[in-house]
Amino acid sequence: MDENVQTMVHYLQQTLDPNPATRKEAEKFLESVEHNEGFLMILVNTMMTDSLDRGVRQAAAITFKNVVKRRWASEENSLAQSDKEQIKTQIISIMLNTPQYVQKQICEAIARIAKSDFPEHWQQLLPSLIEHLQGTDFNAIKGVLRAADPIFWKYRYEERSDELWIEIKYVIDTLAQPLTTLFGNCVKAVEQLASEPAQLVPVLEATELVLQIFYSLNFQDLPAFFEDHMEEWMHGFLTLLKLPNMPELDDDDLEKPGVVQQVKGQICACISLYAQKYDEEFQIYLRQFVDVVWHLLTTTGLEVKNDYLVSTAMNFLTSVSERKQNMDLFSDEAVLKAICEQVIVPNMYFREADEEIFEDNAEEYIRRDIEGSDVDTRRRAACDLVRGLCKFFESQVTDIFSAHVSTLIETYQADPVNNWKSKDVAIFLVTSLAVRSKTASAGTTETNQFINVEDFFHNVIVAHLKPDAGSHPVLVADAIKYVLTFRGHLAHETNAGVLPYLIHHLSSPICVVNSYAAACIERQLVSRRQGALLLPVDVVTPHLESLLTNLFHALSVPGNGENEYVMKAIMRTIVACKAAILPYIVTIVDKLAAILLEVAKNPGRPRFNHFMFEAFGSAIRFSCSTSHEILEKFEAALFPPFELLLTNDVEEFQPYIFQLLAQLLELRQPPVPDTYMSLFPHLTNPGLWESGANTTPLVRFLCAFFKVGKTTVVSGTAEIEGLLGVFQKLIASKAHDQDGFKLLTAMVANLPYEMLAPYMETVMRLMLARMTGSRTAKFTSNFITFVCFLTGVRDPNTVAQIFDAIQPGLFGMVLNRIMEDVRKVSGDAERKACVIGITQMLCASNTVMSQPELWAKLLETLVSVIELPEEEHPDEFDVEEPVADASGYRTATFNRLAYAGQPDEDYFKEVSDVRTFVAQHLGSCFSQHQNLKAAIPANVQQPLSSYFQAAGVALA
Repeated sequence: MDENVQTMVHYLQQTLDPNPATRKEAEKFLESVEHNEGFLMILVNTMMTDSLDRGVRQAAAITFKNVVKRRWASEENSLAQSDKEQIKTQIISIMLNTPQYVQKQICEAIARIAKSDFPEHWQQLLPSLIEHLQGTDFNAIKGVLRAADPIFWKYRYEERSDELWIEIKYVIDTLAQPLTTLFGNCVKAVEQLASEPAQLVPVLEATELVLQIFYSLNFQDLPAFFEDHMEEWMHGFLTLLKLPNMPELDDDDLEKPGVVQQVKGQICACISLYAQKYDEEFQIYLRQFVDVVWHLLTTTGLEVKNDYLVSTAMNFLTSVSERKQNMDLFSDEAVLKAICEQVIVPNMYFREADEEIFEDNAEEYIRRDIEGSDVDTRRRAACDLVRGLCKFFESQVTDIFSAHVSTLIETYQADPVNNWKSKDVAIFLVTSLAVRSKTASAGTTETNQFINVEDFFHNVIVAHLKPDAGSHPVLVADAIKYVLTFRGHLAHETNAGVLPYLIHHLSSPICVVNSYAAACIERQLVSRRQGALLLPVDVVTPHLESLLTNLFHALSVPGNGENEYVMKAIMRTIVACKAAILPYIVTIVDKLAAILLEVAKNPGRPRFNHFMFEAFGSAIRFSCSTSHEILEKFEAALFPPFELLLTNDVEEFQPYIFQLLAQLLELRQPPVPDTYMSLFPHLTNPGLWESGANTTPLVRFLCAFFKVGKTTVVSGTAEIEGLLGVFQKLIASKAHDQDGFKLLTAMVANLPYEMLAPYMETVMRLMLARMTGSRTAKFTSNFITFVCFLTGVRDPNTVAQIFDAIQPGLFGMVLNRIMEDVRKVSGDAERKACVIGITQMLCASNTVMSQPELWAKLLETLVSVIELPEEEHPDEFDVEEPVADASGYRTATFNRLAYAGQPDEDYFKEVSDVRTFVAQHLGSCFSQHQNLKAAIPANVQQPLSSYFQAAGVALA
């Protein structure tokens, strides 16, 4: 075995070690060398070494995929170009010659490479894939299709653009014919092998992948090729939909759809797409497919393995029912009744499998029921079909289902213990009927005109919310979900009235129930009806103690310790109640700190963790700013766990901790307390800056030191050079250059300039290197803002001397860049700095004042910046969902905490109105330099006159 492969195997084995320390050390080593030339090929050789055990080969494949994801398109420590070219040349062959568990990872890597390189920089990809589709070995073909499929997923969600259309056209021109030929071969093979089911599996698996690609290629628009060959595809679809189910081909997992169900389900997805988007071209096939799908729905069993097929089949009927030109298919009341009774109602019943998920897998149940996850459920598809039919037949469908609802409720009332499922279906039916439109944030936005949701709540729902009702837990969850869904259409008194019930249900030992209660309260706290909050503070305050008690109690329920709905409700309660929370705030923070230490042992729930840190941020924001005593209590509670987590290098939490530490320090008055100062020397440690996630929070934390500590924070050249070393690293990065400017600006604004002056020429050289070498629009705006800021806080001639020392006349070139691009600068504080800096140049710069034409042009630039439209400022951020990857942590990511947010720093607070500032300074300048007044361009005289008049300064 090659020596490099042996070394790789050693470290990969360590990444599988049960000891976390050993694992982490091996992972860090591999990450430190992953950008080295040849690293990827060593991983490839490891993956392809048959003598190695599965665990090591799989670890090599996962590492390969992750390196590609991190480094392939990265501008910092990117992979060697020679390695990239070698990988692109060989990767299809590599994929086809490795086991399936390795192939899966390589396919993901191919998709990532294609995202950045295909087609322009990877022109051999499609020809290579097509070459391997020519054979008759469907196992090999399946491998190629598995690699090709994810390349085209982006066509399903990317916005239309010329660039995207050019790529799709290239793919269609190259792939459409071979794909159509392959599909025809698949259909023929299925027909020929119908009596030999075992040999059908690879054929059907390949067929399903062909259908996935077909769906992607047709998503943006109907390509002319597929329109011309529609008969071939539709004939094949009909043939495959009529296949018998073949239970012998089903998966060993009885709940997983078999390959036949997967193929039929994907065909239903394809014909739904055509029915929705290309109905005119599809019209001649519509009735055939409606008949086949109807037969399929009425003959397919209720087993879980059929859920995907049944839901996609119902989605097809929904797509058809929503088109006005198809109304004749559903206008007969007998047809509507048949659909309602034979398709919709049977697929809404709560099955034994649903009960098991409710009891044993609360997280999955919630994900399916109230999050609208990607999992295809019969109930959601049936609900969508109800809404589709209601689009044109709302009155008739409501009448048909109203009779069903009455019967179902009567059935329940006859035996509530055993017939609770009838009530569950009744509630679900009414909810499906009543919702005409909805959004994730607002709930239902429009209701069915024939259903009174308030009356149904009082007559049917509220009984299941009362603590002593003894209702089945599913019905309690249904009732809470009803309030959550229709909260904006229920009276304020109704919303207020259910709050005590919901608080009670937070203490339920049933995770679904306490989660729904938390989710409902959280949404009520932020939702409005007719402009007024559903639960204003005065309604919540009398219940605040029990609300907080039960929210934290819910986190103690077994299996519920990291429930994101509960933590989000804790956060929202703090935000909504603000000052009313003060009597409980110290207890809240102590409890949150204990939770933090517990989850830090294994930080695997990004959404929960994000909301936890938002809860910290909101607690600090709404309490510490009003009380120095509370601030000190927060610091006493948070510093021990924060220091412990930083010492133990819990990387996932570091970006959050630095944001909160900065938030706390920003509330301090000088001097900086010793507890913070003990951290300061470590903040320039290169190890902390290795993670890009730490960059923005660390810069903010450093800036807080400068702002509060001023001249007392930095004592010598070693510290200045350490900070400037950080600055140098940051402005070299396109991802973090704005943080470099923020750091330098704070240093100039707060530290003694004499300490920085010896370094300013070097600093400017670094900036100019980026401006000439790899300039971006963002960097240019930051550069202009900084030059103007420096001019404003020092003086223009000092700034000119710095530039001209680098190259004579360079300051004039910088002025040209400013005049060209300053209007692109965004942000109130940034534009203000530019206005003040340019004004100083006009009034005090020897370079500018000695050249009337340059002076006039710069004055025009100044006025144009002042007259730019004001930027819009959104209302206070509503924390819906974190940006964090909900699939789990691999490395730390930076998620900005909304409630620990910091407004843009205004270093010219003393200037309240820039127009007055300009008038006053220009007026003073004109009194000493009468010649400049004559150089005022005609096109700016009117706005200038208005500035002078408003400021009470004489222009003449």
